[in-house]
Amino acid sequence: MGLSALPEPASAAFCFAAPPEIDAQLREAEHAALPGLKAAAQQGGFSGDWTQLDTTSAAWSRVDGTQHFYLFTLKALAFTRLRLDRFK
Repeated sequence: MGLSALPEPASAAFCFAAPPEIDAQLREAEHAALPGLKAAAQQGGFSGDWTQLDTTSAAWSRVDGTQHFYLFTLKALAFTRLRLDRFK
């Protein structure tokens, strides 16, 4: 696939072009993210269930606390599950 054939944005190209062996690494990343989310929620004093969170659950705009780690880990988990075709 040439560069001109890649979909925009480039991250979408990764989803379509990733080799099958990367699935094992994605499953490993998924398993690593879950305890990280749980620990961040406990340390941050907010629910570990993202469906229960809102703008008042934590100081989400701060970049120096566990809530920042939680958001980035949640984003990584979402990408991982999207790539693995798991939506739970």
